[in-house]
Amino acid sequence: MEDWRYEGLRRDIDRLEKQLRKSEDRTYEVQQWQRLLPMRVAEAIFWLIAAGFLIFSLALVLARSMD
Repeated sequence: MEDWRYEGLRRDIDRLEKQLRKSEDRTYEVQQWQRLLPMRVAEAIFWLIAAGFLIFSLALVLARSMD
């Protein structure tokens, strides 16, 4: 015959294991984000440079067409 206290302990252990898995998942997500952050910053810089070149090119074309 099992004691009622063991059931309560089993529920507590299951709940704590579930919380631990969630914490580990969040930790992994944060680590992945931090690992990829330099790449994301570099990508944003490249997009800004590309947009600058596009705007500059359009400005040159418009300036030449107004002459």
